[in-house]
Amino acid sequence: MVKLTPLHNPLKNLDILLVDWVKASKEAFFIRKTVFIDEQRVPEELELDADDLQAIHVLAKIDGLSVGTARLVAISKDQAQIGRMAVLDQYRGQGIGRQILEKLIQFAQESEPTNENHLLGGFFILVNN
Repeated sequence: MVKLTPLHNPLKNLDILLVDWVKASKEAFFIRKTVFIDEQRVPEELELDADDLQAIHVLAKIDGLSVGTARLVAISKDQAQIGRMAVLDQYRGQGIGRQILEKLIQFAQESEPTNENHLLGGFFILVNN
């Protein structure tokens, strides 16, 4: 189990929300487009994939404005992968990415499988760099 130390100065107006792709798509894609396609020049056809529909997504919001995102995707029966993590440039360096990771790790660790359809219960997490 991953043990996380608390941030020294967490943002008080930051909300980290777990959502599905239907709820996350507009805001998450805007962030991912800005960071990956515009800043890092990743081809747009590589940025969106079928995993978005089955993944658990995170939106990091400051005062209701989405500033960061990531997703947790099942890659096997007992493994999941965190990826597509992005924080808008002007909000970097404030610990938002760390809080996104902590939320996804906590979710995966606390999820208990209740049946074969429970996508993320009991997963070991692989973190993409």
